[in-house]
Parts: sequence; structure tokens; C-alpha cells
Amino acid sequence: MNSHRLISADELEKETMSLARKIATGPPIAMRVTKHQVYEGLGVDFETALQMMAASPNIISGSEDYKEGVTAIQEKRRARFQGR
Repeated sequence: MNSHRLISADELEKETMSLARKIATGPPIAMRVTKHQVYEGLGVDFETALQMMAASPNIISGSEDYKEGVTAIQEKRRARFQGR
């Protein structure tokens, strides 16, 4: 996905909804961790923010969703995340 592009005002709602659907079908645990880091990271010093980021892979990689994501990639199919 290209994160930098220009679209017309007429296409804005369509593109926004497309991105929202993609985010909504993503891995819920990783999304929650990311949102938490963004919100909490705004109120802490840089070193603490880095420590929070360093802990994320350990939290996420132990989940069933992580295993599902890896398996889906290997099987070349869309992942079915459960939030576990």
C-alpha cells in the first residue's frame, strides 16, 4: 500500500472507507498495542517511548493472531484474526 498519494476530493470518502475497512480487518491485538503506544507515547520521554516500542513484539508474537498471520502468509491466504 502506498501511504503517500494525492486523491481528488471526489475520491476522498471512497479511499477513506477503503482504508478503514483494511484497518478494521487487521490484527486487533497489534492495533490495540499500536494505539496504546501512540496515546501513551505522547506523554512520556523519548527513552520510555522506545522501551514501550521494544516490548511490543513480545506482546504481539505470543498471540494466536500472530501465529494465524504467519500461517496465512505461508499459505498465501487472507488471515482470519480472532483477537486472541
